[in-house]
Amino acid sequence: MLDWEESVFVGLRALYRRWIGRPRQKRRETARALLKDRRRELLLLAEMLAGRPLSLFETDDRRLASGDRVFLPGEFGVAETAEANAALYELKTTVAALALREGWSETPLPPKLKGLSEELPHLSEKIDRVRRDLPPGEDLWTLLGVATISDEAVGKPGALSSELANPESGEVTTEIEGRGQTEVTVLPTPEDDGPGHDLPMHTFEKVETAEEYDGQSRKSDTDDELADHAEALEELNMSQLVRSPERPRSLYRADLILDGLDLEV
Repeated sequence: MLDWEESVFVGLRALYRRWIGRPRQKRRETARALLKDRRRELLLLAEMLAGRPLSLFETDDRRLASGDRVFLPGEFGVAETAEANAALYELKTTVAALALREGWSETPLPPKLKGLSEELPHLSEKIDRVRRDLPPGEDLWTLLGVATISDEAVGKPGALSSELANPESGEVTTEIEGRGQTEVTVLPTPEDDGPGHDLPMHTFEKVETAEEYDGQSRKSDTDDELADHAEALEELNMSQLVRSPERPRSLYRADLILDGLDLEV
């Protein structure tokens, strides 16, 4: 490529980002609905409809509910407006709570919901309104996910995932908030011949070096390359768990749904 061609390409790319890319990204960010902004009200809604204590499990997996857990993503941005994405949160919470109450598992949801028309006469209107706000080709029921009811769920009903951390412990750590993971499979240890011996691995290294003091504030953990490591961790498949007798040299803490059990690892 000639120099002038490269310059033209770079210029066109910059114009595209300024006139199309950035406004589109800004509109998408403005239309997002975040779970952290409505976690408490969604939990109360779910417990009211289910008639028992529940808890929220934050995950990007397209699952509806299991045991005493309602699965919700950290954000909804599929619709064009913030109001439509907020309505999608309310609808998924409503359907998940009803599925847990009625014991629906691995079954089509529309026929089941029609049977509750006398109890919830406006539910069908809400479903139609949310469906109309979705972009073409986006299926509402696929987006909501499937319910898997289990009587073996163990947990702390009514607890929020953000309450797992103990800010009063006084221990200073650097943490990266990741997504929840469902349907975790236990594999043999890496020393065995079979599935699990070649699992992907991400290594995080932080090296302290002696540097000449220049009078400036020393860099903290917020200034290092944690964002790059977080991006690498997002690419790993965390749906497989290896049970090993070795003492871990690093720690990855996560919420898991393992065979109906609610665990903190």
